[in-house]
This record gives sequence, structure tokens and C-alpha cells, in this order.
Amino acid sequence: MSERLAFGLAKVCGEVAYYRALLVDDGSDDSTPLAKLMAAAAAAAVSGRSDSAHTERTLLALLDAVHTAAQSQGDAQGIYGPFAHRSEAVGLKSVEAVYRCPWQRCLGRAESDVTEPRPRCSVSGLELLRERLD
Repeated sequence: MSERLAFGLAKVCGEVAYYRALLVDDGSDDSTPLAKLMAAAAAAAVSGRSDSAHTERTLLALLDAVHTAAQSQGDAQGIYGPFAHRSEAVGLKSVEAVYRCPWQRCLGRAESDVTEPRPRCSVSGLELLRERLD
């Protein structure tokens, strides 16, 4: 198994709740990129063929589809980004951020108060804008 595939599968499987919320995928639709990846990874693990070239190509293609879907939903790093979601890189300070209303109709939220991947304004329903505090 290539390092890229091992890293990607570990990241998705370790953060499956994050990807389900981001991609609005509750697991009930077998045709979504995340569901296809999870099913193929489980089948490869059960069959013991996770090291075959065909299986690896298939899993990488499905992983790429989840990566693209995550990016299209606003996760610029996707699966292959340099840092894991909601974690800090070694030697770097954490970034404090707030989410503000694009129309200034609500007060927005502190990053520590946000529980969903793409918070929305409680008044207008628009997606809140993330801004770093310097």
C-alpha cells in the first residue's frame, strides 16, 4: 500500500464524522463518493487484497473523489492538505478565528462555539465568513 493511500485512508477513517457532516452524507446513499470509498476499503480489508495494484488504483481514485468533494464544500485542504483538521502543527501557534455575518445581521460566533463545518447566520441563513484575529 502506498504512503499516499495509507495516509488518505487513515485520515478519512479517523475523521469520518467530519467528512460526513461536511459532505452532508449520512451513509444512507451508496452512490456518494464517501460511501463508495468506505465500501471499497472494507471490501479490500475483508478480501485481503488491499495490496494489489488494481485495488490500490481503485481506492486512490475513490479517495481523490472524496478529496475533490471536500474541497468543493469549502475544505480547501481536502484530504491531502499538510495538516489534519482541527489539529495544530508542531511549532506553530494556534490561530484564533471568528465567524462573522456577511451582512452584519447577527453577531457571528467565536471559533470555539462552532460545532458544524460550515456555520450559518441565524438571521439570514448565509454561511458565516471565517476571519483570523491578529
